[in-house]
Amino acid sequence: MSGALPGEETCELDPITWDALVEAMREHGVTHDVMGKVCHDALRVINATPVAERDRLNAEAEENFAKRQAGLLHPPA
Repeated sequence: MSGALPGEETCELDPITWDALVEAMREHGVTHDVMGKVCHDALRVINATPVAERDRLNAEAEENFAKRQAGLLHPPA
């Protein structure tokens, strides 16, 4: 995925989310160097989060998405 410094690992996001974030950062003048540093730091946090906690957070996000799709939960303001 684009945005990382050469030789750096990249954030593990789905391609649509990743591309949208990178494009938004570019539109707001964020440099390639800064994007790479942000990605590096984010990956460090992702990898430090226990798998069980990531699974819990993903399940919670999917549940909230399903509720929003069903009209039971309003999107964040």
